[in-house]
Amino acid sequence: MAQAVIADVMENKGVSVAEIPNERNFDPKHLDRIENSKRYFRCKAFARFGDHVHMKTRLTICHRHWASAHAWCIMDLKTQQIIYYFSQKCQTCEGSANPDFDDEALQRMANWAVDAFLRRTGRLRRDPFDLTDLYHVLNLDLDDSKGPHDESRCDMCIKLGRSCWKKF
Repeated sequence: MAQAVIADVMENKGVSVAEIPNERNFDPKHLDRIENSKRYFRCKAFARFGDHVHMKTRLTICHRHWASAHAWCIMDLKTQQIIYYFSQKCQTCEGSANPDFDDEALQRMANWAVDAFLRRTGRLRRDPFDLTDLYHVLNLDLDDSKGPHDESRCDMCIKLGRSCWKKF
């Protein structure tokens, strides 16, 4: 599903797979290496976690489910796939679940990733009145002790070593 959405967005924006450079393989232990990548993009969107989504993410211990606006993945424009999902741990059983992105979230993330590629290659300038990246541009004044979710249960926060909802 994600591959078709990414391919469609790339085609609509005039980006071919041949334009995407070959870079070293993504390693989730080294998120800092993709900050200026023209192939791998860290994407965030609303997603659901837990037992109401596909069986592969079912929490078999407590059957709990939840939603988060801070669900992360790594999108690879060369292969047109999501190559890594950042999990979140359940508050009840400590089981990990991967996000399940709906079609709208996939579309939004693919648009963001392709636009980021075009900006990084100098083919697109940021519109000063475009607020779609506002969350990524501004460092929101959130209470570090609370935030939108528990950092100790978020795979992205753990790998970054800081809050994932802050500017990166």
